[in-house]
Amino acid sequence: MKKKAHIDIKYLLCALYLVVYLLGFFVIEHVLKPTHYHILTTPLDYQIPFCEWMIFFYYAWFPYMAFSYLYTFLFDQKNYLKLITFTFSGMTIFLIVSAVYPNMLDLRPAHLPNRNIACILTNFIYFMDTPTNVLPSIHVYNSIGFALALSHSDHLTHKQKIFSNLLCFMICICVFFVKQHGIIDVLLAILMALVFYIIVYRQDLYIFKKDYHNRYKH
Repeated sequence: MKKKAHIDIKYLLCALYLVVYLLGFFVIEHVLKPTHYHILTTPLDYQIPFCEWMIFFYYAWFPYMAFSYLYTFLFDQKNYLKLITFTFSGMTIFLIVSAVYPNMLDLRPAHLPNRNIACILTNFIYFMDTPTNVLPSIHVYNSIGFALALSHSDHLTHKQKIFSNLLCFMICICVFFVKQHGIIDVLLAILMALVFYIIVYRQDLYIFKKDYHNRYKH
């Protein structure tokens, strides 16, 4: 049976950054209101067919996120600290890019009738999430972060890690088919993920590293 890690309040408080991020994104989207957006759509984006059924993988991102943060916090705090370093760094860069380089996509169907549950779910996402400020894709970037954190865990089985990686892959490609992201913002998300993979996992740099080692390595 997995043993819970010692609960450190300051590690938990780091999650409050998610509130800061949402507030920052709200300000950029609804207060700054840029007068001009840079269109990121490429000809290749138009060649990718729309498939509403991929929306289920898009929605899977939300429980995947919740599980990754909660599981690592409770059972694998070193990977939790690496995960929040990885994801929060990318989210901060996303906010900066959105503020200084307003961008958008024009890929969504002009009209999507609610002919099935997948269309209804897709229209709900379209209603809640504008096609503006998509660079780099946080949906893709954070999915890679979740997969990396779970892949480096000593508490998950090989099959569970394979499932996590497959889910990450499906989430990353579904954004094309539901027209939430395009080639440019996905490729830049992957590039950013590679940079922070090197920093966090290869160079072993993450928030509260010294505190963690002092607490658990004696």
